Amino acid sequence: MLYKTIVLELLEQSPQYENLRQNRTLLATTEAYAAELKVSHEQLLMTHSPEAASELAIKEMEERLLGTSQPA
Repeated sequence: MLYKTIVLELLEQSPQYENLRQNRTLLATTEAYAAELKVSHEQLLMTHSPEAASELAIKEMEERLLGTSQPA
């Protein structure tokens, strides 16, 4: 998985993107969230198929960054 790419795409959709860019903290924030996404993905791989683990990890990060919680 390309963790930084995924996180950056999610951040670009978030309300905080422009603020991060202007404050020059976008790279550091992207790297921090990418590390969290990687850990989450690796943990989910222990109990889920690779496809499901990827989907769940990305969904969790999306909900965190965008605040988009959808009912199951």
